[in-house]
Amino acid sequence: TITAQGRDEFARAPGRRPDVTIFSPLDLPTPNRIRTGSGAPGPDYWQQRVDYRIDVTLDPTTRTVTGKERVTYHNHSPEALDYLWVHLEQNVLKPDSIGTLTNGGDAVGGPSEHSDGVTLAHVGSGGKDLPYQVYDTMMRVELPQPLAAGGTFEFDVAWSFHVPSRVFRRYGTMNVKKGTIWELAQWFPAVA
Repeated sequence: TITAQGRDEFARAPGRRPDVTIFSPLDLPTPNRIRTGSGAPGPDYWQQRVDYRIDVTLDPTTRTVTGKERVTYHNHSPEALDYLWVHLEQNVLKPDSIGTLTNGGDAVGGPSEHSDGVTLAHVGSGGKDLPYQVYDTMMRVELPQPLAAGGTFEFDVAWSFHVPSRVFRRYGTMNVKKGTIWELAQWFPAVA
């Protein structure tokens, strides 16, 4: 059990002001035209939109998912964009991923026997390659020109990856009495 004095010491962690406890009012941002005092969207609130057309196949013999997608990005923000970020979630199982290198890979179940992550066959728009850089589980795609507020940009991504033989966070396979269960969450490159 925790005594009253122990509770008070817990609530007043080192570095905190002595008059601040876990029961003190929250220090929330000032309401503005984007978010109201309750946190609800205000009159200037906006949210990006992304549409996908995806063709994908799974080859159970080679344990390979191969796909291509047309991504249509709608810039609803008030700012022009020079680049887009895209999630490449399967890269977390690569031996050199931050997730694998953190604490011996305990956070992600260690590297997979199929640890090549996402293989990108093509990233382009309008028949031209787009420059991109992969940073761990993220890809930064450079746009050929700034995407104006209210503008739309279409680009294509072709990719593949191997599915690990064990399940990690809804991703992998599990052999059961009646066959193999395939779990494929976060399976396509998705704009952040």
